Amino acid sequence: MTTINQSNWRNTTIMTVILVIIAFTMVALTNILVDPYSIFHITDLRNGYTPNDRFNKVEHVITHKTQYDSFIIGSSRMGVFSTAAVEHYRPGHHYYNLSVFGGDADDALQMLQVLDSQGITIREVLMGIDVFPFIHVKQMVDPSYRHHPYVTGESIFSFYSQYVFAPSLYHSLLKLHHNQKAIPDILVDYNAGGSFELVAFDRRIKSNHTKFINDKFNKTLPPRRGDITWYEPAFTALQSLIMWMNAKGIKPHLFIHPHHEQEALRSLSPKSYEEFIHRIFAVTGEIPNMLTTWQSRHEYFYDSSHYRPLLADIILKELFGNINSSNYTLTTHADRPADS
Repeated sequence: MTTINQSNWRNTTIMTVILVIIAFTMVALTNILVDPYSIFHITDLRNGYTPNDRFNKVEHVITHKTQYDSFIIGSSRMGVFSTAAVEHYRPGHHYYNLSVFGGDADDALQMLQVLDSQGITIREVLMGIDVFPFIHVKQMVDPSYRHHPYVTGESIFSFYSQYVFAPSLYHSLLKLHHNQKAIPDILVDYNAGGSFELVAFDRRIKSNHTKFINDKFNKTLPPRRGDITWYEPAFTALQSLIMWMNAKGIKPHLFIHPHHEQEALRSLSPKSYEEFIHRIFAVTGEIPNMLTTWQSRHEYFYDSSHYRPLLADIILKELFGNINSSNYTLTTHADRPADS
């Protein structure tokens, strides 16, 4: 190799190394400052569409150990349950909404066990049971679903380093776009009870509910699903959660979630519906089954997978109907002024 070629090769190598360093630095700075998964909390940007609930909610409760003694657990369906509403029916308890997107009994057990290990009192829990964990193999690969390091047992350094260099350009751009909006599309405040509000949907509903329903729900129902193979680890996880709560003296308030007819038809056949209810009751005992109760009431749903706070409040009345609720008024973010 000639001296000129050696010089060119060396210059190219140096330039490549510099560009790689710059690229990694830009990724790290974006992940830390834009913080698409709401891990670092260095800036005051509003949470985007992919905050890590599993980390943030556990972190908040651990740093406020004496503030809560009861928890709402489960999937994002439970996210619309207001802690104020639950506490109205359960006076003397201090609830935090520990539900997470895609959450199931296994997630709930791991999170509750960590809180218990940190010396946090857990008097009771409220949990709705979904169909989806029992018919789909659990796959958690998204950084927004990563558990708190106290749950996984990994080091704090390892946990944060995963987010420093995570590929997240798309989610970062979405968060920046969301932050520019005068009114957020979704509001999650980990410091104010942990519930979330689908603000954009609420405003569309308030503007024209009929149009919202027509836009969201297909006129033609999907074909009913045939027989299925159950995901057995989900039943085991639910049983483990129940057994652990019983051993700890934690009072569970359990029910089977209402499912919109579009999801119910996609998920269960008549035969598998009966089998599902039978198997759940075998683990939990007989609990309120609301799976098909409001399945065709579009006005109670945001979409086929999530129902509105209005239905959550009705469920609370069904569960705790012995308590007078005449002085409780449900308020959503859509009812507040634009600068709230």
